[in-house]
Amino acid sequence: MEYIKHTLTKKYIGQDNILTQIIENAIKAHQVIFFIAPQGTGKSHYISSLRIKGVCEDIKIINPTTALSKQNRQTQIIAEQGDIFLDESEVSSQTFVTSGLETKQNDDINKNILVYVDEPHKIVQYATFAYQEQTHPVIKAIETYLKNGNAAIMTTATPELFYCLEKTELYNKIDLCIEVEKEMNYLEKVNIWTMYSEDHLKKELIKNYKETHLQIALVNDTKAIEKIEKELKEVYNIKTIGITSKNRTLQDTEHFKQFQDLVETGEINQYNILLATSWVDSGITFVNENITDLYCILHNNYRMGDFTMIKQFLARARQSKPTLHIVAPKLTDREERLINLSITLYSGDVLTDKETLDSLSVQTRDELIQSVQTIDGETDHKTVYKKLITCLTEKNHEYIKDYQNGILDKSNLKGIYGIIEKDGEFEHSDIALKYEIHRIIEKLECQKDIQAYIKNLTNCDNIHVIQPDKDRNKNAVFHLCTQQEQIEIIDYLDTLVDSQESFKQEEVTQQLNELSQGKIDGKNLNPIFKNNDLPYKADRIREGNYRLIKKDSTK
Repeated sequence: MEYIKHTLTKKYIGQDNILTQIIENAIKAHQVIFFIAPQGTGKSHYISSLRIKGVCEDIKIINPTTALSKQNRQTQIIAEQGDIFLDESEVSSQTFVTSGLETKQNDDINKNILVYVDEPHKIVQYATFAYQEQTHPVIKAIETYLKNGNAAIMTTATPELFYCLEKTELYNKIDLCIEVEKEMNYLEKVNIWTMYSEDHLKKELIKNYKETHLQIALVNDTKAIEKIEKELKEVYNIKTIGITSKNRTLQDTEHFKQFQDLVETGEINQYNILLATSWVDSGITFVNENITDLYCILHNNYRMGDFTMIKQFLARARQSKPTLHIVAPKLTDREERLINLSITLYSGDVLTDKETLDSLSVQTRDELIQSVQTIDGETDHKTVYKKLITCLTEKNHEYIKDYQNGILDKSNLKGIYGIIEKDGEFEHSDIALKYEIHRIIEKLECQKDIQAYIKNLTNCDNIHVIQPDKDRNKNAVFHLCTQQEQIEIIDYLDTLVDSQESFKQEEVTQQLNELSQGKIDGKNLNPIFKNNDLPYKADRIREGNYRLIKKDSTK
């Protein structure tokens, strides 16, 4: 594989004559290109021009998500008819992928075809939960075209996962890797939360809300999205929409309409907050210029996400320069055991407690133990990674053989790193295993120096580690009250100050709750005043009784 590193001298790829000449010569020579370039440099737009320029006769496109496929269609990234868009629903169709592509390939055998694979890192990310439906058919679809010597270009801004495909025919057919360098600054600031809670996310959305601003949150939890959307709309009157893979296909609904508008125009209109699942992290570009905050919430120890997802998502708001909020990654208990080699290679509820390191061959065990020796006081995680892959691959083949011989049942194999189910049978997937271990290693690397790691990942110098305050009153919401509600609340509090009557806290908090139409819902007055910047203080005069004073008052 030839490797070329090129510094982009223009704003967009299509304007750089030296770079485009390299690409077009390779395509004309029917080469397979792996093309790495930052988001916002015009990769898709440039590739769309290649047929018009006569570099190829036709372009066959494989998109990783339905949203990106639809946006590409609607924005006419490829303007002429004849292009084939394979989105996730089409790729999962065995008829379309296997029969359809083979037929089209035979029809196109004498044509100068360019196969365009957008965001190929998604092929790897799908491997752990949708190998049969996504990863396997997409790889086979691409390889089908390449068998007849067609040119191909695979484009991404995040190549970190692509090596997980190194044992595939697709990976080994790559002739040329081009990496484009260009300084890109997408963010104003990054806030790293040391912990995640649904309540903290909601508080941040409320705190950062302004009527003229837009916030976008990627949350891999459909139930949380539905709950937060409902509360922000009904209690706080914030224009919020939560679009998930479940509701975006329900026609004649608010969610379906906004999803269609988004992929057609790239705009979020009529809303101040968009909550979305992971369909939003790749390819979709938001053109709004008022995006102030992005939230990439990969909770549950990044069980359904990775740093590639964060890197993709942070560049979605290219017309704005928002603050990015993320959660600090932590190893799960299972991952800790795997790395430390202290108990078993797998969690006890997957295999028996007798499955220990002793079950490995002596040579493999010794190599693995040796690999975790420290270098200058730090664990050599990359060496650990290689040894783990060797060791787990060996064990997976043993487990599958034991399953076939009736020693293990189906429940024993589910959840094991690198073992996937395909057509009702189990097999080892090198792609899935490498991806699982990659996620562990990147967490470990991040934990060495989280600020330095995130700075390198995001290319943002303004990094802050935030410790969410569990005791902080959740209702910093005075600014969300209507003007009339604010007037009534201030009048009520001023009356208490002037009268100097004693009161119990619950009496006043209940009245504030009623005056704010349920927005203020705390039990303790002083945190409510502090978090809402209200100049009052509840002064205790005797057990259970308080008197209200105004901070700028001598009363």
